[in-house]
Amino acid sequence: MRSACARRASFFNSPSLLLMIALSIFLLFAGSSGAQNPTQNPTSRPILFAHGWCGNAQDFNPLFLPTTEVLFNQLPRDLYPIPNLYAIQYDAILQKPTFYSITVNANGTGTMKQINRSAIPSNARFFSIIFYDPVGKSTSSSNVAKISILNKAYEVAKVVKLITLITQQPQVIVMGHSMGGLDVRAYVENMASQGACYNYSQDAPDYSAATCTPGTGDAAYAGNVGDIISVDTPHAGTPLADLIFDRSGPPPSSLGCITGGSTNKTELQPAPTGPGLLESMNYDGSAIAGKLPTVNGTSIQAVEDYFNDTQIAWDGLLGYSDDIVQLSSQSIVQNLPAADTTAPLLDVPIGYASSDPGIKGTPACWVNLIFFKEPVLHFMGCLAAQPDTQNALAAQVNANVE
Repeated sequence: MRSACARRASFFNSPSLLLMIALSIFLLFAGSSGAQNPTQNPTSRPILFAHGWCGNAQDFNPLFLPTTEVLFNQLPRDLYPIPNLYAIQYDAILQKPTFYSITVNANGTGTMKQINRSAIPSNARFFSIIFYDPVGKSTSSSNVAKISILNKAYEVAKVVKLITLITQQPQVIVMGHSMGGLDVRAYVENMASQGACYNYSQDAPDYSAATCTPGTGDAAYAGNVGDIISVDTPHAGTPLADLIFDRSGPPPSSLGCITGGSTNKTELQPAPTGPGLLESMNYDGSAIAGKLPTVNGTSIQAVEDYFNDTQIAWDGLLGYSDDIVQLSSQSIVQNLPAADTTAPLLDVPIGYASSDPGIKGTPACWVNLIFFKEPVLHFMGCLAAQPDTQNALAAQVNANVE
Protein backbone atom coordinates (compact mmCIF):
# COMPACT_ATOMS: atom_id res chain seq x y z
CA MET A 1 0.00 0.00 0.00
CA ARG A 2 1.31 3.44 -0.93
CA SER A 3 1.97 5.93 1.80
CA ALA A 4 -0.24 8.97 2.32
CA CYS A 5 2.54 11.21 1.00
CA ALA A 6 2.80 9.14 -2.16
CA ARG A 7 -0.94 9.30 -2.69
CA ARG A 8 -0.91 13.12 -2.24
CA ALA A 9 2.00 13.46 -4.67
CA SER A 10 0.16 11.36 -7.23
CA PHE A 11 -2.98 13.44 -6.72
CA PHE A 12 -1.24 16.76 -7.33
CA ASN A 13 0.68 15.41 -10.30
CA SER A 14 -2.57 14.47 -12.04
CA PRO A 15 -2.66 16.17 -15.49
CA SER A 16 -6.40 16.78 -15.28
CA LEU A 17 -6.08 18.44 -11.90
CA LEU A 18 -3.21 20.63 -13.04
CA LEU A 19 -5.28 21.68 -16.05
CA MET A 20 -8.22 22.57 -13.79
CA ILE A 21 -5.99 24.63 -11.49
CA ALA A 22 -4.40 26.47 -14.43
CA LEU A 23 -7.82 27.20 -15.94
CA SER A 24 -9.13 28.50 -12.61
CA ILE A 25 -6.13 30.81 -12.19
CA PHE A 26 -6.55 32.08 -15.76
CA LEU A 27 -10.24 32.83 -15.27
CA LEU A 28 -9.55 34.50 -11.94
CA PHE A 29 -6.95 36.84 -13.39
CA ALA A 30 -8.90 37.42 -16.60
CA GLY A 31 -11.96 38.45 -14.62
CA SER A 32 -9.87 40.67 -12.38
CA SER A 33 -8.15 42.28 -15.38
CA GLY A 34 -11.46 42.99 -17.08
CA ALA A 35 -12.86 44.62 -13.95
CA GLN A 36 -9.83 46.85 -13.42
CA ASN A 37 -9.06 47.84 -16.99
CA PRO A 38 -11.52 50.55 -18.09
CA THR A 39 -10.57 50.22 -21.75
CA GLN A 40 -12.38 46.87 -21.79
CA ASN A 41 -15.69 48.69 -21.43
CA PRO A 42 -15.42 51.99 -19.56
CA THR A 43 -18.33 53.50 -17.65
CA SER A 44 -18.51 56.54 -19.94
CA ARG A 45 -21.65 57.56 -21.78
CA PRO A 46 -21.51 56.98 -25.54
CA ILE A 47 -22.14 60.01 -27.75
CA LEU A 48 -24.74 60.04 -30.50
CA PHE A 49 -24.52 62.79 -33.14
CA ALA A 50 -27.88 63.81 -34.59
CA HIS A 51 -27.76 65.91 -37.75
CA GLY A 52 -30.20 68.64 -38.66
CA TRP A 53 -32.58 69.56 -41.45
CA CYS A 54 -30.87 69.27 -44.84
CA GLY A 55 -27.93 67.57 -43.11
CA ASN A 56 -26.48 64.08 -43.04
CA ALA A 57 -24.70 61.68 -40.73
CA GLN A 58 -21.26 63.04 -41.65
CA ASP A 59 -21.93 66.64 -40.62
CA PHE A 60 -19.81 66.10 -37.52
CA ASN A 61 -16.79 64.82 -39.47
CA PRO A 62 -14.66 67.94 -38.70
CA LEU A 63 -14.57 66.78 -35.08
CA PHE A 64 -12.88 63.56 -36.25
CA LEU A 65 -10.26 64.70 -38.71
CA PRO A 66 -7.45 62.12 -38.56
CA THR A 67 -4.85 64.87 -38.15
CA THR A 68 -6.46 66.43 -35.08
CA GLU A 69 -9.28 64.31 -33.59
CA VAL A 70 -10.24 67.50 -31.76
CA LEU A 71 -13.10 66.00 -29.75
CA PHE A 72 -11.49 62.65 -28.99
CA ASN A 73 -8.24 64.28 -27.83
CA GLN A 74 -10.06 66.45 -25.28
CA LEU A 75 -11.80 63.53 -23.58
CA PRO A 76 -10.35 61.24 -20.86
CA ARG A 77 -8.60 58.36 -22.59
CA ASP A 78 -9.64 55.83 -19.96
CA LEU A 79 -13.29 56.73 -20.59
CA TYR A 80 -13.11 57.21 -24.36
CA PRO A 81 -10.40 54.78 -25.46
CA ILE A 82 -10.92 54.59 -29.23
CA PRO A 83 -11.83 57.27 -31.83
CA ASN A 84 -13.79 54.91 -34.09
CA LEU A 85 -16.97 56.42 -35.50
CA TYR A 86 -20.04 54.33 -36.36
CA ALA A 87 -23.39 55.16 -37.93
CA ILE A 88 -26.79 53.58 -37.45
CA GLN A 89 -29.82 53.85 -39.72
CA TYR A 90 -33.24 52.65 -38.60
CA ASP A 91 -36.17 51.73 -40.84
CA ALA A 92 -39.31 52.33 -38.77
CA ILE A 93 -41.55 50.41 -41.17
CA LEU A 94 -39.40 47.29 -41.48
CA GLN A 95 -38.20 47.67 -37.88
CA LYS A 96 -34.69 47.07 -39.11
CA PRO A 97 -31.37 48.72 -38.24
CA THR A 98 -28.36 48.97 -40.54
CA PHE A 99 -24.86 49.60 -39.22
CA TYR A 100 -21.88 51.38 -40.79
CA SER A 101 -18.34 52.35 -39.95
CA ILE A 102 -17.27 55.86 -40.95
CA THR A 103 -13.73 56.67 -42.02
CA VAL A 104 -13.05 60.41 -42.00
CA ASN A 105 -10.52 61.64 -44.52
CA ALA A 106 -8.04 64.47 -44.04
CA ASN A 107 -10.24 66.90 -46.01
CA GLY A 108 -13.32 66.16 -43.90
CA THR A 109 -15.06 63.91 -46.38
CA GLY A 110 -15.84 60.41 -45.24
CA THR A 111 -16.52 56.93 -46.46
CA MET A 112 -19.14 54.64 -44.96
CA LYS A 113 -18.90 50.88 -45.02
CA GLN A 114 -21.83 48.67 -44.06
CA ILE A 115 -20.90 46.28 -41.27
CA ASN A 116 -22.53 43.75 -38.97
CA ARG A 117 -23.57 44.87 -35.53
CA SER A 118 -21.11 42.37 -34.08
CA ALA A 119 -18.24 44.35 -35.63
CA ILE A 120 -18.87 47.26 -33.26
CA PRO A 121 -16.91 46.74 -30.02
CA SER A 122 -18.44 47.38 -26.61
CA ASN A 123 -15.96 50.19 -25.92
CA ALA A 124 -17.11 52.15 -28.99
CA ARG A 125 -18.25 55.59 -27.86
CA PHE A 126 -18.97 57.64 -30.99
CA PHE A 127 -22.08 57.11 -33.11
CA SER A 128 -23.99 59.08 -35.71
CA ILE A 129 -27.62 58.57 -36.67
CA ILE A 130 -28.58 58.37 -40.34
CA PHE A 131 -32.10 59.78 -40.42
CA TYR A 132 -34.16 57.77 -42.86
CA ASP A 133 -37.31 58.06 -44.95
CA PRO A 134 -38.89 54.60 -44.57
CA VAL A 135 -41.56 55.32 -47.20
CA GLY A 136 -39.26 56.43 -49.99
CA LYS A 137 -36.47 54.13 -48.74
CA SER A 138 -34.06 57.05 -48.91
CA THR A 139 -31.56 59.01 -46.85
CA SER A 140 -31.54 62.01 -49.19
CA SER A 141 -32.25 65.27 -47.37
CA SER A 142 -35.24 66.03 -49.59
CA ASN A 143 -36.88 62.72 -48.73
CA VAL A 144 -35.99 62.79 -45.05
CA ALA A 145 -37.55 66.28 -44.79
CA LYS A 146 -40.92 64.63 -45.49
CA ILE A 147 -40.79 62.78 -42.15
CA SER A 148 -42.15 64.46 -39.02
CA ILE A 149 -39.91 65.43 -36.12
CA LEU A 150 -42.05 63.04 -34.02
CA ASN A 151 -41.07 60.17 -36.32
CA LYS A 152 -37.41 61.15 -36.34
CA ALA A 153 -37.69 61.07 -32.56
CA TYR A 154 -38.72 57.43 -32.89
CA GLU A 155 -35.62 56.71 -34.96
CA VAL A 156 -33.60 58.37 -32.18
CA ALA A 157 -35.36 56.15 -29.63
CA LYS A 158 -34.45 52.96 -31.48
CA VAL A 159 -30.87 54.01 -32.22
CA VAL A 160 -30.24 55.07 -28.62
CA LYS A 161 -31.52 51.70 -27.41
CA LEU A 162 -29.21 49.90 -29.85
CA ILE A 163 -26.24 51.92 -28.60
CA THR A 164 -26.99 51.02 -24.99
CA LEU A 165 -27.19 47.36 -25.95
CA ILE A 166 -23.91 47.48 -27.89
CA THR A 167 -21.96 49.39 -25.24
CA GLN A 168 -23.79 48.00 -22.18
CA GLN A 169 -24.07 51.55 -20.86
CA PRO A 170 -27.47 52.70 -19.59
CA GLN A 171 -27.43 56.25 -20.93
CA VAL A 172 -26.23 58.13 -24.00
CA ILE A 173 -25.21 61.74 -24.61
CA VAL A 174 -26.93 63.12 -27.70
CA MET A 175 -25.31 66.03 -29.51
CA GLY A 176 -27.98 67.43 -31.81
CA HIS A 177 -27.27 70.02 -34.45
CA SER A 178 -30.11 72.31 -35.53
CA MET A 179 -33.29 70.23 -35.91
CA GLY A 180 -31.43 67.22 -34.49
CA GLY A 181 -31.74 68.88 -31.09
CA LEU A 182 -35.51 69.00 -31.50
CA ASP A 183 -35.63 65.36 -32.57
CA VAL A 184 -34.01 64.19 -29.36
CA ARG A 185 -36.03 66.62 -27.25
CA ALA A 186 -39.21 65.16 -28.71
CA TYR A 187 -38.02 61.72 -27.63
CA VAL A 188 -37.14 62.64 -24.04
CA GLU A 189 -40.43 64.56 -23.74
CA ASN A 190 -42.19 61.31 -24.68
CA MET A 191 -43.52 62.61 -28.00
CA ALA A 192 -41.91 60.08 -30.35
CA SER A 193 -44.26 58.14 -32.63
CA GLN A 194 -43.60 54.95 -34.54
CA GLY A 195 -46.60 55.52 -36.79
CA ALA A 196 -46.61 58.34 -39.32
CA CYS A 197 -47.40 61.88 -38.11
CA TYR A 198 -47.18 63.26 -41.66
CA ASN A 199 -48.93 63.16 -45.01
CA TYR A 200 -46.21 61.88 -47.29
CA SER A 201 -47.89 62.75 -50.58
CA GLN A 202 -48.63 66.32 -49.48
CA ASP A 203 -45.28 66.94 -47.74
CA ALA A 204 -47.08 68.16 -44.65
CA PRO A 205 -47.42 67.21 -40.98
CA ASP A 206 -50.60 65.38 -40.02
CA TYR A 207 -50.96 64.90 -36.29
CA SER A 208 -54.60 63.90 -36.69
CA ALA A 209 -53.67 60.70 -38.53
CA ALA A 210 -54.70 57.53 -36.73
CA THR A 211 -51.11 56.34 -37.04
CA CYS A 212 -49.78 59.31 -35.04
CA THR A 213 -49.58 58.01 -31.46
CA PRO A 214 -46.81 59.81 -29.52
CA GLY A 215 -45.29 58.18 -26.48
CA THR A 216 -46.79 54.73 -26.94
CA GLY A 217 -45.26 51.27 -27.30
CA ASP A 218 -41.51 51.16 -27.84
CA ALA A 219 -41.59 54.87 -28.74
CA ALA A 220 -42.06 55.71 -25.04
CA TYR A 221 -39.10 57.44 -23.44
CA ALA A 222 -36.91 54.86 -21.69
CA GLY A 223 -34.77 57.19 -19.58
CA ASN A 224 -31.69 56.32 -21.65
CA VAL A 225 -30.58 59.84 -22.65
CA GLY A 226 -28.33 61.19 -19.93
CA ASP A 227 -27.57 64.56 -21.50
CA ILE A 228 -28.46 66.67 -24.54
CA ILE A 229 -26.04 69.11 -26.15
CA SER A 230 -27.89 71.18 -28.72
CA VAL A 231 -25.92 73.14 -31.31
CA ASP A 232 -27.70 76.06 -33.00
CA THR A 233 -31.03 74.31 -32.43
CA PRO A 234 -34.17 76.36 -33.21
CA HIS A 235 -35.86 75.69 -29.86
CA ALA A 236 -38.35 78.44 -30.70
CA GLY A 237 -38.35 77.76 -34.42
CA THR A 238 -37.00 79.72 -37.37
CA PRO A 239 -39.19 81.83 -39.63
CA LEU A 240 -36.30 81.75 -42.11
CA ALA A 241 -37.33 78.21 -43.02
CA ASP A 242 -40.22 79.67 -44.98
CA LEU A 243 -39.17 83.17 -45.92
CA ILE A 244 -35.71 83.63 -47.26
CA PHE A 245 -35.38 81.88 -50.58
CA ASP A 246 -38.80 82.98 -51.73
CA ARG A 247 -37.20 86.34 -52.50
CA SER A 248 -33.48 85.75 -52.94
CA GLY A 249 -33.37 83.45 -55.91
CA PRO A 250 -32.18 79.84 -55.97
CA PRO A 251 -30.92 78.53 -52.62
CA PRO A 252 -27.34 77.41 -52.14
CA SER A 253 -26.81 73.75 -52.88
CA SER A 254 -26.36 73.01 -49.18
CA LEU A 255 -30.00 74.04 -48.68
CA GLY A 256 -31.42 72.45 -51.79
CA CYS A 257 -33.87 70.35 -49.77
CA ILE A 258 -35.91 73.43 -48.86
CA THR A 259 -36.82 74.50 -52.42
CA GLY A 260 -40.29 73.02 -52.03
CA GLY A 261 -42.65 72.45 -49.17
CA SER A 262 -41.92 69.71 -46.68
CA THR A 263 -43.10 68.44 -43.33
CA ASN A 264 -40.00 69.75 -41.59
CA LYS A 265 -40.17 73.11 -43.33
CA THR A 266 -43.61 73.55 -41.77
CA GLU A 267 -42.72 72.11 -38.36
CA LEU A 268 -39.72 74.40 -37.92
CA GLN A 269 -41.88 77.49 -38.16
CA PRO A 270 -43.42 78.99 -35.04
CA ALA A 271 -47.16 79.58 -34.87
CA PRO A 272 -49.28 80.89 -36.45
CA THR A 273 -47.49 79.73 -39.62
CA GLY A 274 -46.33 76.48 -38.06
CA PRO A 275 -48.52 73.65 -36.76
CA GLY A 276 -47.83 74.30 -33.07
CA LEU A 277 -45.35 71.48 -32.49
CA LEU A 278 -42.61 73.80 -31.22
CA GLU A 279 -44.96 75.52 -28.84
CA SER A 280 -46.24 72.20 -27.49
CA MET A 281 -42.67 70.93 -26.95
CA ASN A 282 -41.99 74.17 -25.08
CA TYR A 283 -44.91 73.40 -22.76
CA ASP A 284 -47.43 76.03 -23.78
CA GLY A 285 -50.19 73.62 -22.73
CA SER A 286 -51.33 72.49 -26.17
CA ALA A 287 -51.50 68.83 -27.11
CA ILE A 288 -50.21 67.14 -30.26
CA ALA A 289 -52.25 64.13 -31.39
CA GLY A 290 -54.02 64.35 -28.05
CA LYS A 291 -50.75 64.09 -26.12
CA LEU A 292 -48.99 66.58 -23.85
CA PRO A 293 -45.22 66.31 -23.46
CA THR A 294 -43.97 64.87 -20.19
CA VAL A 295 -41.77 66.91 -17.88
CA ASN A 296 -38.21 67.02 -19.16
CA GLY A 297 -35.81 65.13 -16.90
CA THR A 298 -32.63 65.40 -18.99
CA SER A 299 -29.99 68.07 -18.60
CA ILE A 300 -29.63 70.24 -21.71
CA GLN A 301 -26.83 72.58 -22.72
CA ALA A 302 -27.48 74.85 -25.70
CA VAL A 303 -24.31 75.84 -27.54
CA GLU A 304 -25.28 79.11 -29.21
CA ASP A 305 -23.02 80.31 -32.03
CA TYR A 306 -23.60 83.84 -33.29
CA PHE A 307 -21.93 86.76 -35.05
CA ASN A 308 -21.30 89.60 -32.62
CA ASP A 309 -20.25 92.28 -35.10
CA THR A 310 -23.63 93.25 -36.54
CA GLN A 311 -27.36 93.14 -35.84
CA ILE A 312 -28.54 93.25 -39.47
CA ALA A 313 -30.74 90.33 -40.47
CA TRP A 314 -29.14 87.81 -42.79
CA ASP A 315 -32.33 87.27 -44.76
CA GLY A 316 -32.24 90.95 -45.68
CA LEU A 317 -29.10 90.06 -47.66
CA LEU A 318 -27.13 92.70 -45.77
CA GLY A 319 -24.57 92.53 -43.01
CA TYR A 320 -23.31 89.52 -41.14
CA SER A 321 -25.95 87.76 -39.10
CA ASP A 322 -26.53 84.09 -38.47
CA ASP A 323 -30.26 84.26 -38.01
CA ILE A 324 -30.98 81.03 -39.82
CA VAL A 325 -31.58 80.41 -36.12
CA GLN A 326 -31.72 83.63 -34.15
CA LEU A 327 -29.81 83.73 -30.89
CA SER A 328 -32.98 83.94 -28.81
CA SER A 329 -34.28 80.78 -30.49
CA GLN A 330 -31.03 78.91 -29.81
CA SER A 331 -31.48 79.48 -26.07
CA ILE A 332 -32.80 76.54 -24.07
CA VAL A 333 -33.12 78.63 -20.91
CA GLN A 334 -35.46 81.12 -22.57
CA ASN A 335 -37.60 78.53 -24.32
CA LEU A 336 -38.02 75.61 -21.91
CA PRO A 337 -39.86 76.77 -18.78
CA ALA A 338 -38.08 75.86 -15.55
CA ALA A 339 -41.38 74.55 -14.16
CA ASP A 340 -41.41 71.87 -16.86
CA THR A 341 -37.96 70.44 -16.29
CA THR A 342 -36.36 68.61 -13.39
CA ALA A 343 -32.84 68.86 -14.82
CA PRO A 344 -30.33 71.71 -15.26
CA LEU A 345 -30.53 73.92 -18.37
CA LEU A 346 -27.54 75.89 -19.59
CA ASP A 347 -26.89 78.35 -22.42
CA VAL A 348 -23.33 78.42 -23.78
CA PRO A 349 -23.06 81.49 -26.06
CA ILE A 350 -20.06 81.69 -28.39
CA GLY A 351 -19.58 84.92 -30.30
CA TYR A 352 -17.66 85.26 -33.56
CA ALA A 353 -16.75 88.09 -35.89
CA SER A 354 -17.43 87.57 -39.57
CA SER A 355 -13.81 88.60 -40.21
CA ASP A 356 -12.34 85.91 -37.94
CA PRO A 357 -9.71 83.85 -39.79
CA GLY A 358 -11.54 80.63 -38.93
CA ILE A 359 -14.72 81.97 -40.52
CA LYS A 360 -13.05 83.49 -43.57
CA GLY A 361 -10.99 80.35 -44.15
CA THR A 362 -13.83 77.82 -43.87
CA PRO A 363 -15.91 77.40 -47.05
CA ALA A 364 -18.83 75.90 -45.10
CA CYS A 365 -19.26 79.27 -43.36
CA TRP A 366 -20.29 80.93 -46.63
CA VAL A 367 -23.12 80.54 -49.14
CA ASN A 368 -23.35 81.76 -52.70
CA LEU A 369 -26.25 84.08 -53.39
CA ILE A 370 -27.10 85.84 -56.63
CA PHE A 371 -24.25 88.35 -56.85
CA PHE A 372 -22.11 87.76 -53.77
CA LYS A 373 -21.23 85.43 -50.95
CA GLU A 374 -22.80 85.74 -47.52
CA PRO A 375 -21.37 84.40 -44.25
CA VAL A 376 -23.59 81.95 -42.38
CA LEU A 377 -22.64 80.68 -38.95
CA HIS A 378 -24.88 77.66 -38.75
CA PHE A 379 -23.80 74.63 -40.76
CA MET A 380 -21.92 72.01 -38.77
CA GLY A 381 -19.16 71.93 -41.36
CA CYS A 382 -18.50 75.52 -40.33
CA LEU A 383 -19.06 75.27 -36.58
CA ALA A 384 -17.18 72.02 -36.02
CA ALA A 385 -14.10 73.61 -37.62
CA GLN A 386 -14.03 76.49 -35.10
CA PRO A 387 -11.82 75.91 -32.00
CA ASP A 388 -14.17 77.83 -29.68
CA THR A 389 -17.12 75.62 -30.64
CA GLN A 390 -14.96 72.50 -30.52
CA ASN A 391 -13.82 73.39 -27.00
CA ALA A 392 -17.37 74.13 -25.86
CA LEU A 393 -18.64 70.77 -27.13
CA ALA A 394 -15.79 68.89 -25.47
CA ALA A 395 -16.33 70.75 -22.20
CA GLN A 396 -20.00 69.78 -22.10
CA VAL A 397 -19.18 66.13 -22.83
CA ASN A 398 -16.55 66.13 -20.09
CA ALA A 399 -19.09 67.55 -17.65
CA ASN A 400 -21.51 64.72 -18.39
CA VAL A 401 -19.32 61.70 -19.17
CA GLU A 402 -20.86 59.45 -16.53
